[in-house]
Amino acid sequence: MKAAGRKTLLLLALVGVAALFVFDPVPLGNVVVQSINTRVSSSDKAIAGKSAALAVVEPPKEPTAAMDPIQPIRSRVLKSHLSNGFARKDWTPLPTPMPAPPTPAPQAPPLPFAFLGKQLVDGAWTVFLAYQGETIVVKEGQPLGATYHVPQINPPSMAVIYLPLNQTQYLPIGQPE
Repeated sequence: MKAAGRKTLLLLALVGVAALFVFDPVPLGNVVVQSINTRVSSSDKAIAGKSAALAVVEPPKEPTAAMDPIQPIRSRVLKSHLSNGFARKDWTPLPTPMPAPPTPAPQAPPLPFAFLGKQLVDGAWTVFLAYQGETIVVKEGQPLGATYHVPQINPPSMAVIYLPLNQTQYLPIGQPE
């Protein structure tokens, strides 16, 4: 069968279904379908067959309470102890919430320098530090990059100030020799 023949056949089927829908002898708005008792006697089985499970019944003029499973809406009054399932059952006051712990003050990061050695020249200490693979020579009062400053060198330690927070840290450099 060619495509044109199939299209024509489908169009005719669609027109037929539409005609059945438009010219239906029993409008669907006036019909109630109810289930019926499926137990039939053996003599009725020959007449009813296995497929008779539903029957078309005309709706009554006025609905009765037995037929209408939906009851009218009425206000519901809840008992006071059931109105809030999450209410407290005693009169003790609620515990006071613990205050949040104070945020710790900012701390300077650990010193990024490693001590290599020191030398006493003309009464002043010179310290040799390793920083990112380079050797840095530092004397008292000199800056160490942009973020550190060395205010004093007194073995066995050297004071280093972290400038953004103005915090002093100490780097061990060993006993004077």
